[in-house]
Amino acid sequence: MPARILGETATGVTVEAPGFGRVEIPAANVSHADPGDPAPSIGFRPEAVTLLAATAPATDRVTEGIIDEVVYYGDMTYYDVIMDGSDDYDGVPHEVRISMRNVFGREVPDVGTRVRVSWSPGSLVLFR
Repeated sequence: MPARILGETATGVTVEAPGFGRVEIPAANVSHADPGDPAPSIGFRPEAVTLLAATAPATDRVTEGIIDEVVYYGDMTYYDVIMDGSDDYDGVPHEVRISMRNVFGREVPDVGTRVRVSWSPGSLVLFR
């Protein structure tokens, strides 16, 4: 996902990214690409971000979005979520893929469902 670098310190890099807003990515999670590479971007593993159940308490790192696709793969379900505000950056809606383990009793939201997405700044990686 594209990102704008807003500042840098010894502890990390502050970025703004579609759907995630402003966040400081720890210095250990900053990858330095080749000088000719395109603009900075952020990434994360699909299991590092989670969908919150409707009754789960809010955390300090929550955003919202709409489920665009649901795919079952054995013990995992993958959700493509269009993040709220993700088109503010470049006019293009951006999706994130989230994987959740299939456990008995966990609700599986349908396509079109508005969901809350929780994440940790430590789960994001900056590629630049």
